[in-house]
Amino acid sequence: MDTIAKTLDVDPSRGVDEPSGRPHMPHKTLTVALGAAQGNTLIKLAPGTYSAATGERFPITVPNGVMIAGQEATQGQGIVIAGGGA
Repeated sequence: MDTIAKTLDVDPSRGVDEPSGRPHMPHKTLTVALGAAQGNTLIKLAPGTYSAATGERFPITVPNGVMIAGQEATQGQGIVIAGGGA
């Protein structure tokens, strides 16, 4: 991956997916963050459960040039992506 041009934060507990007018508010869902991501974007996930119950839409597809990681402080611990399928 080239230099990261943009970082998006996602927090299923305190984030919002609707425009809030607050510039640094995290998204609530990975789904919406992926829709806002462009090339060379890092999406940082806060601990929590990412599921249909929290608003995720499955399957989740990660575009080229987008990287998903946990927060450095928690080293990715406490992140659960609970998808479903037929």
